[in-house]
Amino acid sequence: MMITIVAFAAACGTSAMPSGEGPAERDMNGVRVVAEGNLERQNPGAQTLRTPEQLETVLQQMGQIDLARRGAVLGGVDFERQVVVAAFLGRRRTGGYSLELAGVERDEEFITIHVRERQPPADAMVTQALTWPAILILVDDAPPGVRAFIRN
Repeated sequence: MMITIVAFAAACGTSAMPSGEGPAERDMNGVRVVAEGNLERQNPGAQTLRTPEQLETVLQQMGQIDLARRGAVLGGVDFERQVVVAAFLGRRRTGGYSLELAGVERDEEFITIHVRERQPPADAMVTQALTWPAILILVDDAPPGVRAFIRN
């Protein structure tokens, strides 16, 4: 599954890992992953977070982010020029699933963020529990409107 997030420069109303590296270690054209975890949303999608309160709510829902990391994420966002996009995969029946930042395209009118699902190998030993993989993506110089599109 591929989730594509498109942010338009025109006001559009709000809707809605780097491979082998941890969060916030790789910047792709002003876009980077700042947190990973589980966010219990039944359907795949994305949500644009434009205030510290919205970000704090999502970080609390993710639960696996320790307090020091939560403070670092909250303190590191300038909501005057940045937004955070929460991308979530929906429910999976086992562990081993995650999302990764796959690519970014920018031009004068919009930004497109590609997020890819990573699945465990067929023979992998994984946690036998429901999971809801999610990532938080920080977007520098964010346009005023963000729309999310999910592509398979």
